[in-house]
Amino acid sequence: AWVRQDSCHQVERNAAKSEWIDKGEGHAAVTTLLAQSAHQGIVGRIKNLLGLEPKDPSSFEEGARLLLPDRMATYVLGRKTHPSFEAGRRKAAELTDRPVVDLGCGTGELTRLFGSSVVGCDNQFALLFLARRFVAPDGSYVCCNLARPLPFKNAVFAAAFACDSFNYVADRPALAREMRRTARTSSLVWLHTQPTG
Repeated sequence: AWVRQDSCHQVERNAAKSEWIDKGEGHAAVTTLLAQSAHQGIVGRIKNLLGLEPKDPSSFEEGARLLLPDRMATYVLGRKTHPSFEAGRRKAAELTDRPVVDLGCGTGELTRLFGSSVVGCDNQFALLFLARRFVAPDGSYVCCNLARPLPFKNAVFAAAFACDSFNYVADRPALAREMRRTARTSSLVWLHTQPTG
């Protein structure tokens, strides 16, 4: 399932979101189209609006290079070589098949290790598209701002997990409280951050 928290509606993979085109949100429309290549009626509208030829990427690398800025694409394509990835991988292995929220999940390289009971959250829809399409298709995803209250009930997850994302959130104490709120009382909140500067 896809959820856009800012508009509080579910984005179905099989439903064209022509309202994005009508509002001039071309990037969102193109990204959605990539997940729905069967909707040929939308293609002409996007071409006219953006002057683009939407393309359905056939691989994770192609999708990253197509949808992401160069620097971000380089980072996500090399994610597994980052030292923090191994620490995250080890912790994720301990939490397999438990309901986990992966905050700042990016393209889902660690998200997939949790199994099908994971909810990946990120503020970049393109990253979530890549996660769902190529890396962790069994997970559920929510596009939301981690600096705001999380759209989950209290104690709904066995664990809250954030690897290399916590340090990018402006209000870290608020996110830490939200992680604790959404995780069950006796369960785990796990953070790993990259050094900054």
